[in-house]
Amino acid sequence: DGEQVRLFVQLRLSTGPHAGVLEDLEGLAPRLEGEGRDEAERWIEELRPTPEPIEADPVVQLATWLDESPPDLRGLELAGSLAAANRWSDLAPFLDRIDKFRTPTSVSLIAYVMHHTAQPADLLAFIDDNTDAYPDRKLPLDMRRLRLATLSDIDPTQAIEVSQALALETGEVSDRQHLVGLLLGAGTAQTALPVIRRLLAD
Repeated sequence: DGEQVRLFVQLRLSTGPHAGVLEDLEGLAPRLEGEGRDEAERWIEELRPTPEPIEADPVVQLATWLDESPPDLRGLELAGSLAAANRWSDLAPFLDRIDKFRTPTSVSLIAYVMHHTAQPADLLAFIDDNTDAYPDRKLPLDMRRLRLATLSDIDPTQAIEVSQALALETGEVSDRQHLVGLLLGAGTAQTALPVIRRLLAD
């Protein structure tokens, strides 16, 4: 009954760690009935560790997780959530700490934050310096497009060459539209006309 469970728990707590008592109770409770089961479940609830509270301000929590050694992977997940909410300026101070993860996800996240907060030349250098973070040292398509957009602000002539190759490779309307924009911006309307015709034909 409930009294027996209570005495059992008190005896165990006086001779062993809480974790062991909790584990025993969790195995015992399903086999009990009535007051005994109620008492066991009450002790289970009391002995179960309280989850670490998450700070109300996600940026404060981000700093806590990223300051751990090694940084807590939850920090990278939270940084991704902040990026999805377009909180680029909140993420900018943490780029060095996010970089410690050295994963494709962390490198891409840093690149997108830099796209909104840093100079194009710095972003282009970062992308080119970190291709080894990706499988086979090949940038994924979204990062190739981000690199192209950045290159367009630095070297339009080279950007046109890269854009032509990308549009030919993917055939995506968005890539051909980007190429048209670059060609028109460079004053080469005649070169842009065949691409525009193909876009209109699709």
